[in-house]
This record gives sequence, C-alpha cells and structure tokens, in this order.
Amino acid sequence: MLWGYFEKLVITDRLAIFADNVYSDWKTLTGLPLIIAIIFFSMRLYLDFQGCMDIARGVSQILGIDLEINFWHPYFSKTMPEFWRRWHITLGAWFKDYLLYPVSMSSLCKSLNRFTRKHWDNNASRTISTVIPAACVWGL
Repeated sequence: MLWGYFEKLVITDRLAIFADNVYSDWKTLTGLPLIIAIIFFSMRLYLDFQGCMDIARGVSQILGIDLEINFWHPYFSKTMPEFWRRWHITLGAWFKDYLLYPVSMSSLCKSLNRFTRKHWDNNASRTISTVIPAACVWGL
C-alpha cells in the first residue's frame, strides 16, 4: 500500500507539475520540453493506474485476499497486442470469459456462422464469427 501511495502522491504529482506547466503553454514551447512533457505524461498515466492497483492489492492483502496482477510492464511491450494484454490483465480476462466466449458460442452467432458458410466461403464465415464478438467487447 505504501508503495502505491508513493507512486501516486510523490512521483505522479511531481511529474504532473512539469507536464501541466508545459501543456498550459504549449504554443510557445518547442522541442525538448514538449518531448519531456509527453514522456512524463505517459509515465504519470501508468504510475497513477499502477499506484491505485498497488493500494488495492495492499488493502486486500491486509484483509486476507490475494488479487491478481493487473499491469505487467506494458510500456516494455514489443507489439500493440502484447501492450493490450499487459495493460489491463484482469479486465481482458473478464471480457474474454464473460463476453467474448459467450457471444461467440451463442445460438445467434452459430446460426450466422452456418448461414455464411452455406452462402459464402469459410473465410467469410470465420471473419464474421470473429468480428461480431470482438465488436461487442470493444463496444463495451
């Protein structure tokens, strides 16, 4: 918990002071201050989320509950899909288990899959049966 408070109240707030000052006067500043402000803002965003999760995990451990890790160094990802897998691990797992799989296994998707396979080819069927559940997840 203490590390989460340190991330949120010390590191993130100090990064915010510089980034907010640069963003408030962005028309007159160029070059290195803008680049540093962009880097500080992304660090601030990550550390704010990470700090909240550290606080939540600390409180839950005090209560005897062990929460899963929700962030796993997403800024060190090599690809965008890997970034999304590392950013909200538990949210992605929840969407997969409770929305993506049930929608893809629903009778509507199965009948739509059979219809497209019968009237078109397997590629169209695969595409439609993949796009509809993914669109539901991204819509939410």
